[in-house]
Amino acid sequence: MGAQISKVEDTIHDIYKKTWPQAWYLAPSFLASLGALGYVGYAFSQGKPTPSSPSVSFLHLLGVAGGFGISFWITAVHGRAVQRMLTRHEFATVQSHLSTVYFSSSAVLASLSLGTFLLRHPFSAWSKEATQLGAALIAALVAAEVNSLVLNPLVTNLMLDRNNIEFLQAAKTSDDIDRLVRNDPKYRAINNKFNLFHSVSMISGLVYHGVQWYHLYFLADHYTMSESLDHSLSANNDETLMDEDEVNKFTTTLDEFTPAIPENVTKFYMRQCGLETDDDRVVKLLSVSVQKFMSDIINDCHQLSKLRQKSSNRPTAAETSTAATTSMANAQPSTVEAAAATVEQSTNAAGNKKPVVTTNQTLTLHDLTHVLDEYGINVKKTFYYT
Repeated sequence: MGAQISKVEDTIHDIYKKTWPQAWYLAPSFLASLGALGYVGYAFSQGKPTPSSPSVSFLHLLGVAGGFGISFWITAVHGRAVQRMLTRHEFATVQSHLSTVYFSSSAVLASLSLGTFLLRHPFSAWSKEATQLGAALIAALVAAEVNSLVLNPLVTNLMLDRNNIEFLQAAKTSDDIDRLVRNDPKYRAINNKFNLFHSVSMISGLVYHGVQWYHLYFLADHYTMSESLDHSLSANNDETLMDEDEVNKFTTTLDEFTPAIPENVTKFYMRQCGLETDDDRVVKLLSVSVQKFMSDIINDCHQLSKLRQKSSNRPTAAETSTAATTSMANAQPSTVEAAAATVEQSTNAAGNKKPVVTTNQTLTLHDLTHVLDEYGINVKKTFYYT
């Protein structure tokens, strides 16, 4: 079975070599890396979040699982094992073919993780937590693309040039290599460049692998196995579940209310807080709840303002004694004042006019601050602003 699979692979490879153009910009690895960037650009241009679906979740998990798997294999298993078993030139030949596939694959997988994340969480609505994960995924994509498009071709060419000089000089042992480094300036320059860019490539690979560890931890922190098991157990427990008919009956009562807060405003602030839902019933329920909460606050402010006005209009003891003394001193009103009072009373009685009472009240910021303190909301200015 293995021999037959190898024959099929060899046939496909031969057909590819004979028919596919050999230009570097038409290489499958280069096209795959460009396609990965195009997918991320498409996801970034979407302003609205894509509804959650199994396909989007599958692609996201495929990106993180595949990226972690291949990076762990190359970093921790393959490189060290092959380096011990093969000669210097054999190892270089294997790595030149393997690294091309590895870096282009890591770029595609990184684009899947970041692209699906942007589809579900648009850049304009990122919260603090989403910003942290998004920045990590961007760093992973940049590291993979730099390795695939820039560093890998450069390191491969330098490695082949170095191997050609070693072959021409019959350098096989480590002593022969040291001799070339000391005596051959061209070899020394190529070797120094190779070491430099290979180190940068290794650092980029470690950054990519580290992001995969962080991504896995992030997913484990938000979707733990215990939570999923508890959710499945509670779903199977009929006593803890609410009947679907009761839920529908409750949500139909919301149709009788038209909240003063538009649902678009509620959705906007929900996205700002990291809450996203496609169920309009949840949005309307939240709008009605916020309206009720705000009406309670305004009602409490109104009651507090009325109490303050009553307390401010109530005369004090000193004012009462002063008013009594004044009334005793002026106990005999003048004839003109008495006549004027009599005319005013008769005029009001004839016209059946009622005294005008002002019902408008002005709620101050002090009233609002005091009421919000009762709800545990502090909006007072700090001392250096007062």
